[in-house]
Amino acid sequence: MTHTPGGWLYNDAESRIETDEADAVSLALIYCDDPKYRANARLIAAAPCLLEALTITRSQVALLGRLTDPVTSDVLSIADAAIAKARCES
Repeated sequence: MTHTPGGWLYNDAESRIETDEADAVSLALIYCDDPKYRANARLIAAAPCLLEALTITRSQVALLGRLTDPVTSDVLSIADAAIAKARCES
């Protein structure tokens, strides 16, 4: 399964997460005016960018890091788990 391509944004005026295209598509509506929920919506809207950044970072760590180093191995495992979760592979 793939997600709707980014970028996404949180439209505070309309309380919704939407695509950032000219003909924006609503992805989710936020029904609570609590600042915590608006912050959650902004985090969700950033998800495609965060996934792309983590995927690139993971590749660079694998290329530049010492794969036998326990810290590098742990970092790669954490990144792999987060990427798999985002892609519904776990």
